[in-house]
Amino acid sequence: MTYPYQGGSNQTLFDSPADWVSPIAGRPDEAYIDNPSPAYRRKVIVNDADPLGGHTLGDRPWVWKSFCRSLNVLFMETLDPSPTWQDSARQTMGQECVLFTRLDLTSLMPHGELTSTPYCLARSGGEYLVFQPCDGSFTLDLSGASGQFTVLWSDGAVGDPMAGETITGGEVCNFTPPFKAPLV
Repeated sequence: MTYPYQGGSNQTLFDSPADWVSPIAGRPDEAYIDNPSPAYRRKVIVNDADPLGGHTLGDRPWVWKSFCRSLNVLFMETLDPSPTWQDSARQTMGQECVLFTRLDLTSLMPHGELTSTPYCLARSGGEYLVFQPCDGSFTLDLSGASGQFTVLWSDGAVGDPMAGETITGGEVCNFTPPFKAPLV
């Protein structure tokens, strides 16, 4: 079920018998365009560009923010030549498909509280995927994890991730990205 036009609300979708829903941007605590809420988990959420803004929405940060909040992305295409920023959404969805083969997505949950970005999918103590939407360093709280972790960096769009340093769990780690954001 998608957003009920004229007068409907996301709550109508969440209260419906639908298995999956496609909300609008919603209240500030929902913010499905800029900062999607990880709180609602009773239904599959398809973060669809159509009810969120149509052909005017869909770039790399939107796709990664949705992904890191365990939302599914549906990108609205047009038959007209698309602007470059929309190409970044397509590239990002392709990069996420590459990551599907490297990560155990069935065990990763949104854990924005573990990072200063605050976009993180994690299996605490095991795997962490962090999206950094803006330039600068960020932190990841590995105080509840032990052992060694291999860091991989990606621009989040194309190509294989670049190997970074090996870090040890047990503390909050500070990361300085090797290139400009957005990055994973």
